[in-house]
Amino acid sequence: MGKLIIEKYFKSNTKHFNIYTHEIKMISNYTGLNMIEIKKLPHALYCLYRRDAWIYQQQQTEEGREFLKDLYTLQQSEADYDKINEVSIKA
Repeated sequence: MGKLIIEKYFKSNTKHFNIYTHEIKMISNYTGLNMIEIKKLPHALYCLYRRDAWIYQQQQTEEGREFLKDLYTLQQSEADYDKINEVSIKA
């Protein structure tokens, strides 16, 4: 399953070019902090900003919102009994 997600959402024709500061740039755009300020953040806060900035970036496009929805669905471990009952009633 994971391989299919990677192939669908992370195809790239630029595999010969590595961007090493992408996360810092993404956090900078999200928080308004400069790169030096970001590098001085406590690790836990850096990770929180990185997570939130990535989610924010995904929410900006329809494809990104669909991807977040798919990730949420894949993380669910309990049945949605309301949906099951809804489908059962229609059938």
